Amino acid sequence: MKQIVIAAFLICLTANTFAQEENDFIKLAQKVFQADKKEIIKANMDISEADAPAFWSLYDEYQDKLKEANSSSIHIIQRLLDVEVAIDTEEAEAVWQTYQKNMQTKLTLQKKYFKKFKKILSSSEAVRYFQVENKIAALINAHLSMEVPLVEK
Repeated sequence: MKQIVIAAFLICLTANTFAQEENDFIKLAQKVFQADKKEIIKANMDISEADAPAFWSLYDEYQDKLKEANSSSIHIIQRLLDVEVAIDTEEAEAVWQTYQKNMQTKLTLQKKYFKKFKKILSSSEAVRYFQVENKIAALINAHLSMEVPLVEK
């Protein structure tokens, strides 16, 4: 759990810079976060040596898909920080549609990859893996909810 808090802190540091820094910084922060996140997963999972190559290969594949799904969220966050919460009706609709699409994409990925992880891990281990993933995401989302301003009426 301590590692999850550290990872969330790292994301907190990068979240404050979304509107201020170039995409290169975001990409660097994501690489650092991914390395730390992998360590959190290692610390919270008991992957056998025999299962490790298949697990980490699938893990990397899943993380790449998540990164793709989250890229639209990063653009939304950047935009909301750039406009200081004042957006028109059309843009508000686009933000909401993008958010909904992102959430659906992530849910679809979870369903698909849960099945894949169960081919390598037991069901309880696969559940544990997604619990750790969801705890990390919840910490990140909690911080982002404090950083990203509400849209004005």
